[in-house]
Amino acid sequence: MSVYGFQFKDGPSTPFAQIVYVGREKRNTYYYWDGLQRATNNQCIFQYTLAGKGEVRIGTQTYPLERNSAFLVVTGTDHRYYLPQDSECWEFIFITLMGPEALECWSAVQNHSGPVVHFDPDSPVIRILEHIYLEANKRFITNGYKASGLAAQFVMEVYQSLKYNQASPDTWPEVVVHALKQIQENYAIINSIEELSRSLGISKYKFSRLFHATCGMTAMQYLTKTRMEKAMELLRQTKLNLGEIARLTGYSDENYFNKVFRKSTGVSPGKFRSSKQTIRVDHISFN
Repeated sequence: MSVYGFQFKDGPSTPFAQIVYVGREKRNTYYYWDGLQRATNNQCIFQYTLAGKGEVRIGTQTYPLERNSAFLVVTGTDHRYYLPQDSECWEFIFITLMGPEALECWSAVQNHSGPVVHFDPDSPVIRILEHIYLEANKRFITNGYKASGLAAQFVMEVYQSLKYNQASPDTWPEVVVHALKQIQENYAIINSIEELSRSLGISKYKFSRLFHATCGMTAMQYLTKTRMEKAMELLRQTKLNLGEIARLTGYSDENYFNKVFRKSTGVSPGKFRSSKQTIRVDHISFN
């Protein structure tokens, strides 16, 4: 668990948003930040609770920060977040951004949902945050352009969450519900998204736009995620070789399956199988 800071001389002349810090921490002793005491104002902080409990006080209002809840604050404003006395630990992942679009996004979220928002671990917002952290951990964020691009992706996912979190599956378009069902049942034999859209009686272009607008990810990303979840299950619960697992999850080429698995989870199928630790599905990331 580490914290990474960024300061690049290159990058867009007027960046949409820029990453200042990204990190993951577990605190079980004194931990306290005062928004009015920060050295730099107008930095946008998003902090998501993975386990344990924290608290944030904004003005005179105190909010508990339990698992799957995130707070959004801006430095230079009246807020404090900390490990409360009744909490044994607080594990969280966070990102700090700068830029006018980040400030506007934070304002929009606070006006819409308040400063504390619940996100499912598998939501696009948390997936892209995990992805950014892993990119930093692998030392892949090497210039201002890459940092700005990742920051923009995160801001856009937060914006989209304002819209998508209002809709329940009961109100989703029927074609999307059927697509999800087909992917869950036939992930091993679906050859392409074009084939899937054709079976649903809709053009690939229209289907792709509708699926992404509803689910916050592309149909191919959802198909890959479903296949990887099944692959993890087979790796943990069976003694099937990698070639058989590849075939059962829709990959005719074992080498390609290995490549997709490693890109999605950060480890090889063999290492995942031998590891005693469980890799959470929300670690799956997409470019």
